[in-house]
Amino acid sequence: MGGARRRAVRRRARPRPRRDVRLPLLRLIPQGARRVTEPHLPRPNPQVLFTELDDGTGVLLHLDTKFYFTLNAAAVIVWKSLAESIADPGAIAERITALFRVDRETAARDVDSVLREMLEDGLVLPP
Repeated sequence: MGGARRRAVRRRARPRPRRDVRLPLLRLIPQGARRVTEPHLPRPNPQVLFTELDDGTGVLLHLDTKFYFTLNAAAVIVWKSLAESIADPGAIAERITALFRVDRETAARDVDSVLREMLEDGLVLPP
């Protein structure tokens, strides 16, 4: 092993002093930006058009694939929540629980299922 390589290996082996820099995070994060600890949800694909019907259901049209998708009332709430940038699946499940007679666990499972199907069909973009 050459001399320069040996010095580089020796330098890495020495413990370096730890330097902590504390910055006022609230001033660095712009208003309206997501915090790092928030879970990230998919966002609606800009190539998808949404129409809500009078009975609370909805229709999505994917402009790239020319496929229509029908949404039940709970899936409409999921879509609207994604459009409003609600970043917590638990908050979406709470909305569904408040509007329908369903327990929290079932609502959370349904939200996960709808999000997974929307991702598979390209209706939403990954986080």
